Amino acid sequence: MKKGFTLIELLAVIVILAIIALIASPIIIGLIDDARKESFKSSAYGIVRAGEIFFSQNLLSGTNEEVTFTYTDGVESSSISGKKLDYNGSKPNSGEVKVNKNGEVAIAVHNGTYCAEKGYNESELTISNKTVVDCKIPSEIPKVACMFRANDGWSVIVKLYDINDNLLGEATSYANPILYNCEIGTTYKVYYDALQQLTIDGVEVLSYGVLTGNTPSHINIISSTGDTTGGETSITFQVVENPTTTPVTFDGMFND
Repeated sequence: MKKGFTLIELLAVIVILAIIALIASPIIIGLIDDARKESFKSSAYGIVRAGEIFFSQNLLSGTNEEVTFTYTDGVESSSISGKKLDYNGSKPNSGEVKVNKNGEVAIAVHNGTYCAEKGYNESELTISNKTVVDCKIPSEIPKVACMFRANDGWSVIVKLYDINDNLLGEATSYANPILYNCEIGTTYKVYYDALQQLTIDGVEVLSYGVLTGNTPSHINIISSTGDTTGGETSITFQVVENPTTTPVTFDGMFND
């Protein structure tokens, strides 16, 4: 005669199944959450690409205006009448997409659960659990195009570092400058061979590694070191002016 399961055996099976469910549920929920995030991220990238295509098409047609696309309850509107973005997939619940005159796209859109954000100068989207209120286009740090090189006639190595001594660029001659987008309000360091004169905006600020006391606009000179015996000279400075002002010339080194 066959015997059935005892009550203890049944309880043991139930406990084991409960433990398995307890372990598996967060994993399954996490996988579902990740899949939803990736799906939304893919849709947001599609919107960014649509913005880039929108710019190219307008440029070909002879128009080049900054446009803002706004989403409210899943409905898209444009700051310029008749303009729209063409992409596959559903529209975000809320947010905005901006396309500037340089063809750069900034985005902050929300689908009711997740927020997708990207600034003009960023290449990657950020997906987060921010609320609709906090889902905003990242503020951009103003920048100015910088060019660093030795004075004409010198054949030396010039190196540009950030304040943490991370190398940002290197130039080996006057004809081979460093080109870098300097952030306004950010501190930098320039290192170069000694026995040089350093000119900023037409003003000589270093002569053989020694500060002259002259202070040009656009630049806040913090400190300098020098060695007239063949060592290394450096200057620590901060870009302080808005890039929309007259560009700084650093003997051709700073130039917008």
